[in-house]
Amino acid sequence: EGVVAQTNTTYSCCPDINISGGEDTTACLTHAEPNLSYIFAELMKNASRATVEEHHRKGLPNTTLPPVEVSIRSLEDGNIVEAEFSDCGAGIHKNEIDRVWQFGYTTSSKKHHKAATKADTAIVAGFGLGLPMSRMYAEQFGGSLTFGKTDRGCSVVFRHSREGAEGLCPVYPPTFD
Repeated sequence: EGVVAQTNTTYSCCPDINISGGEDTTACLTHAEPNLSYIFAELMKNASRATVEEHHRKGLPNTTLPPVEVSIRSLEDGNIVEAEFSDCGAGIHKNEIDRVWQFGYTTSSKKHHKAATKADTAIVAGFGLGLPMSRMYAEQFGGSLTFGKTDRGCSVVFRHSREGAEGLCPVYPPTFD
């Protein structure tokens, strides 16, 4: 509910978030739930924001927003789980790839950030903390966060191996209405 509510508050619209896969995944994630929730929420917020901002930049109506796609899959006989978050934003220029992992760097439109700040509402993006923190959490628990290949917008891939896992955790991500 947080991702959709924040995006709606900031932009007066939010793309659908389609989650596929994961039901038959046998891999287990060893991340503590708060860290996993943070990573997934940040990636969905970024994808939603990028999709809405690009849609508005093109002058298209909110009723035609393309969805954010989240694909969860099991690889290598269930030893690896991947979650790929794909949007229909403008993408990230190759010159910015390394910079987005730095604390304080943002690709967010300042126009929406300023409007939300003045209205004393939840802000979807703009501080340059989401991707660096998400990557730090993923790596802290033996996973990774990288950019994937996509023919539209941007794709970020969370990847985790269960090798060395000491406990069983739910595979499917928490619900984000």
